[in-house]
Amino acid sequence: MDPLISICIPVYNGGAYLSACLDTVLAQSFADYEIIVVDDGSTDDSAALIETYRQNHPAIRCYQNEKNLGLVGNWNRCLELANGQWIKFVFQDDLLAPDCLHKLMQAAADSQALVVCERAFKIEENASSELKKYFKNEVLTLEKIYDGHVPGFIPAKDVSVLGAKYLCLNFIGEPTAVLFKRTLAERLGPFDPNLKQICDLEYFLRIATQYGLKYVHEPLVSFRVHAGSTTSANLSEKKFGSLFSDPGIFSYKLLHDPLFKRFRHSISWLQQLKIGYYFKLKVYEAHLFLEKNQDAQTVKQAALLKQYPGFETGKKPGIMTNLIYFFVLQKRKK
Repeated sequence: MDPLISICIPVYNGGAYLSACLDTVLAQSFADYEIIVVDDGSTDDSAALIETYRQNHPAIRCYQNEKNLGLVGNWNRCLELANGQWIKFVFQDDLLAPDCLHKLMQAAADSQALVVCERAFKIEENASSELKKYFKNEVLTLEKIYDGHVPGFIPAKDVSVLGAKYLCLNFIGEPTAVLFKRTLAERLGPFDPNLKQICDLEYFLRIATQYGLKYVHEPLVSFRVHAGSTTSANLSEKKFGSLFSDPGIFSYKLLHDPLFKRFRHSISWLQQLKIGYYFKLKVYEAHLFLEKNQDAQTVKQAALLKQYPGFETGKKPGIMTNLIYFFVLQKRKK
């Protein structure tokens, strides 16, 4: 009989924090789950550590990718291997409260799609000052949006309006804070491998703009922030992707992808216009950046954005795009 929950733990060089993560998963008060650990070709002691845990805990299923699939590829591999009715991702350096699964499943009784809980940020001392500032001051949460009074259920239309208002800002939360129905992966597809920084936001908006989201008013997970975390790497090493490619692809999908049809029906024409100009602005900025930067990482990220209609014509922006770009520059100077 298939388990109720598949706990998916994608791993890559996570030896420093993986034991603490697995210990909190194994300490759950809720028992009907399987643990799927997929190692993406780690070069540290992650594989040996995972095998040690597997020998002592029959709920753990371990897999080694034949080749490195990358962050999003490994997330999708986890989805392929999952058998549970519900999917619960846990990152290798994150922590769960002992009653996390129990309380999420209680909330899931009234939801057929997506459950989100409040999350705490565990900021390590080795995190850069830039990263500490980002998570303390700039990360958007539902608690901030609703001033501490988040509704127990946020309808699909309201999620769509928030998605348009806070464009490219992950107000829903990281995968560790989310529980979702596995059948949705079959219906709505896997995570988008063209996105690197906001792949989780795009995926959860795919779900929540159609089904809404259930919210649990309790920090049941801790998202660890440190110098070696994926978020840290994305912010510091993949500038073109985080600043131009991801926002450009994401805004294009909101405007044109059939999976976001209900999203477009839920927002105003003015909000759609805003997203359209946002896409044009990001494409224009991408062209300006490419004129001065042609390193391998930038070229690789640019190739993803070039696949989308509007990239080539974005070299010559219209009057409105130029005007928006001028105001953006003035705002950044301040």
